[in-house]
Amino acid sequence: MILLDFESFQTEVKESGARAFVVFTSDRCPVCTRIEPVLTAAEKEHRNVRFCKVDTDLEPELAREFSVRSVPTSVAFENGREKARAAGLLGKREIYEMLSK
Repeated sequence: MILLDFESFQTEVKESGARAFVVFTSDRCPVCTRIEPVLTAAEKEHRNVRFCKVDTDLEPELAREFSVRSVPTSVAFENGREKARAAGLLGKREIYEMLSK
């Protein structure tokens, strides 16, 4: 999983044209740590998708830009544009559904 800051978000998600699944998290959030094993499993099965993480405590500008109000918030991107969003703890099935939209 790629840890993104403001600059790498631009190159890895917005400008790359690749499919990306970004989870906005916080180290202070106990639920956020429970989503990581699910993301790791999904990453192994979806090699054509970049799985990324944004720490909202370190990157508040990105959290504001994407109107993240709670963590974890997951956003699926395609060609730099948001195509699906969900808040809270997701299972593998919900991640797959977001990626298939």
